[in-house]
Amino acid sequence: MRGVSEFPVKEYFKQTVVFEEGELGDKAYVLKKGKVEISKRTATGRRVVAVIDAVSIFGEMALISEDYKRTATARALEMIEVIEIDKKKFEKLMAATPGIISMVMKTLAKRLADETEKR
Repeated sequence: MRGVSEFPVKEYFKQTVVFEEGELGDKAYVLKKGKVEISKRTATGRRVVAVIDAVSIFGEMALISEDYKRTATARALEMIEVIEIDKKKFEKLMAATPGIISMVMKTLAKRLADETEKR
């Protein structure tokens, strides 16, 4: 594989939901442009847990978990451009490019640390 160029670039309009909490996930996204809001359902509505700026990855748990259900909703706060990373292609890329594994693992470690601090 040639790397990130193997993955499609997509655009989402402002207020478009990229993925919804509870749905099965098989893709992650690299945010190239714009801002994305990550929110969770609560008894009283929605709670924003993060706002992600470019260049960041989100939805990455879908790449490393089997039958992963999304734990949050991602919504475009403005026009966004993302690289859509399909799980099957990602697994092939990981085998060929260890640097990608490192990037995803660092992101996961930081998010885990952030969640641990909140508790």
